[in-house]
Amino acid sequence: GQGGEVIGGGGAGTMIVNECPDTATMNPEEHQYETIDSPQTWRGLHHVTTALDVTAALTLAPCAVVKFDTNGYMIVHNNGSLKALGTDTNPVVFTSDKTVPKKGDWAGIDIQADASNDSELKNLIVEYAGNGYIYGRNAIQLDNMAAASFENVTVRHTGDDYCAVGLDAGSEPTVFDNIRVEDSEQGLCAGADVI
Repeated sequence: GQGGEVIGGGGAGTMIVNECPDTATMNPEEHQYETIDSPQTWRGLHHVTTALDVTAALTLAPCAVVKFDTNGYMIVHNNGSLKALGTDTNPVVFTSDKTVPKKGDWAGIDIQADASNDSELKNLIVEYAGNGYIYGRNAIQLDNMAAASFENVTVRHTGDDYCAVGLDAGSEPTVFDNIRVEDSEQGLCAGADVI
């Protein structure tokens, strides 16, 4: 937005975007029930309608913004990986496509057991997710035997009946550092044998 602030941001701990383009003035790249089956890097603004099926390496550069429609979701599986690689001042943002967003507008991100074990969520904001549309999943879900690293991740405005971050029993978060949950009824939900 104007002045470089994250849209919808405010209050203590808000990440300030210094060098990102104003995505409010951009036309998004559209993705309608799409499968990512070859390596891609996304920059700028993207709009996902329904589902994004990730079966290859999907990298999101600093400042990338991905907006999901109602019940939209991302599933990472079949040797796919998600690398959301923001920086301290230029995060990656996953959000709702609504003009006036609300909790649980879209489903969330699910990293499954057969995904590549090198997914990285770093300097990432996930907001307005968690409505259970896919398998009753949370805003961010790491399935049993799935691996991913989490570093400097903010999850906010999650649907009331779902967790901001769900770590299934036996999931493998390889790094779990500086995770912040805001305006969400449920924060971290972890099963047994999560190390």
